[in-house]
Amino acid sequence: MKIRDLFRGDIGRPIETVIHVDLSDEQTVAHEIDEYVVTDNIRDHLEELADLYAETARNPSESTNVWVSGFFGSGKSSFAKMVGYALANPQVDGRSATERLLARTNSLKLEALLTTAHTLAPVITVFLDLSSGRDMLREGESLVLPVYRALLKRLGYSANELLAELEFTLEAEGRLQAFETAALEATSGKAWAQVRDVALARNYASRALHIIDKATFPNADSWARGASAPNMDHNWLADRAIELLRRRGDGATRLVFVIDEVGQYVARSIPRMFDLQGLAEAFQKKRGPLWLVVTSQEKLSDVVDSLESRQVEYARVQDRFPLRVDLLPSDIHEVTSRRVLDKTDAGQTAIRDRFAAHRGQLNTYVRLESPTRAADLAEDEFIRLYPLVPYQVQLLIDSVSARRAQGGGSPMLGGSNRTIIKLAQQLVIDPHNGLGGAEVGALVTLDRASRLLEEAIPTSWRHEIEQVADKYTHEGTETHIMQAVALCSDVPALPLTEANLAALLHPSIEAENGRTRVAAALGRLVADDRLRVGDDGYHVQSPEQKDWERVRKGKEPRPADAIRIRKTIIRQALTGLSVTKGRSFKIELWVEGEKLTDGDVALDVEEADSARREQFRNASREEETASRVSWLYTLDDETDRAIGEWYRSDEMIKAKDTPSKTAAEVELLGEERQRLGRIERQLIERLSHVMTTG
Repeated sequence: MKIRDLFRGDIGRPIETVIHVDLSDEQTVAHEIDEYVVTDNIRDHLEELADLYAETARNPSESTNVWVSGFFGSGKSSFAKMVGYALANPQVDGRSATERLLARTNSLKLEALLTTAHTLAPVITVFLDLSSGRDMLREGESLVLPVYRALLKRLGYSANELLAELEFTLEAEGRLQAFETAALEATSGKAWAQVRDVALARNYASRALHIIDKATFPNADSWARGASAPNMDHNWLADRAIELLRRRGDGATRLVFVIDEVGQYVARSIPRMFDLQGLAEAFQKKRGPLWLVVTSQEKLSDVVDSLESRQVEYARVQDRFPLRVDLLPSDIHEVTSRRVLDKTDAGQTAIRDRFAAHRGQLNTYVRLESPTRAADLAEDEFIRLYPLVPYQVQLLIDSVSARRAQGGGSPMLGGSNRTIIKLAQQLVIDPHNGLGGAEVGALVTLDRASRLLEEAIPTSWRHEIEQVADKYTHEGTETHIMQAVALCSDVPALPLTEANLAALLHPSIEAENGRTRVAAALGRLVADDRLRVGDDGYHVQSPEQKDWERVRKGKEPRPADAIRIRKTIIRQALTGLSVTKGRSFKIELWVEGEKLTDGDVALDVEEADSARREQFRNASREEETASRVSWLYTLDDETDRAIGEWYRSDEMIKAKDTPSKTAAEVELLGEERQRLGRIERQLIERLSHVMTTG
């Protein structure tokens, strides 16, 4: 059986992931509501919010703003959309939005609350997405502007602030219809609604005004030369929104603004946080007619805590969002399995048979070395989430969160662009990276997910991956390792060790362990300066790290340096050594002919070839050496390489640990000290081995 044939529903059906869905696209909205998976936690939050909305309709208050938080892919954008649909309750493809949603919740309480809400406070919902270039036109602009533009479009005004102000004024004067008629003449027969958002709209408007009011506008360009947009701030927007609602609300008494990715917009920016606070406060002051529902990956308290200083002022931000909704990790597991990966009975049986036949080895081969991510595979959960390995859901969430925190990827990366639900679907149906055409038994690997989430990967890392692919092919293990490392770097509790990378790239239920193959490929990537290894595993090298490695590799120890290093390590290992025969005798340590410690019995430790060994053997027969013990050994290649690596690390630390070091050098020095510690432990082990066999 092919993987694409496992599923109960059409695995290739459209899945909407963008919050900015046009309510006029009724089939899309209907499909989205009808597929929405309501967990117990989500139902509780819907009831809580509907209760507050209905209560404030009876008793107006400042409890009008909602903060919806949840990690990447948690469904926070979908939840916010459902809130908007439920409160506005539009007719959607022959049925009301509320009727469709209630069919998904089976909640009599929610039905009663929404009925009250619709009766007491009918509403118009305005959707916008701050991670979208469609809503955020200019970097750094105040929230007032995208919110106002979205409202203008929703109520049928021009999205241009200047032209909307003209429409607003003409409407108040009762001249808007005359203006629109004149615009037909000014544009040679084009309706004003068709041209008001084009580049020449200002000129068309000026010409139309000249037609209807030659006394005020004597020339066709009179208005265009002198017009300017209004000065807008948060309080102005609140007042204007209520007036627009009064004019074009068609009986609605409230506006609900659903704004996606506010957390990404704030992004630890103090000015943006105060901008958000100002908007929320202006809406609260109106005590009911204006509501704000925003989404963020982080809880509001975490966002506030991440901002430094002036904590008293930031505490006020939290007061602006009295209702907090936090979606749980368990929600997305249930939603993903029910909405996308729901299997037929035959499909479940096919997976169960293969799992049962290989359960022991599969558990071993995909198990992660991690304090929190290591767990045996549960059969039912494995079947529900297949072809994903169950822990991959949380791992992918954490990976995208880590990439967003790092930056360097697409500026439009966000929950609205790529959700876990959509990703799970693409891992089956994508023509290049999906497993749909594979036989049941194939597993999702992290290199596939990395390719589908390419926009999350920093541009410099993508270039590294391409160069590796050019050398080792796109299907080479080296390329797949680079893709997995690029996606999963800095994920908490996931050291990217050889064992874990082999687990993340395990291709199927039946496959043998690929650790040996992965280990060999990692060795080549380190030798190529593509990856570097630290205490927490392998990482893609930055340009600064590459320069560091280039300088480091140029440092070669001389014979005298190698002797000095051996003396240092042997002294650490043997200092304080004593022997007991009747009483204790302290060892006097000599290494390579140099006395390093005082003692009662002399111990000569020396690296010696066959000729030097013969000299020691002959000297040991002489009377003056009767109280000396000789310990001879021969270096092997591995120990010699470890000595060279110790020298390079020590030299880099001495050269770079200066008062004028940069921030990047501080980080690199820390990594180098860690590497020196690892090398020193390895060198002690190697010297112990060659000395005990010497």
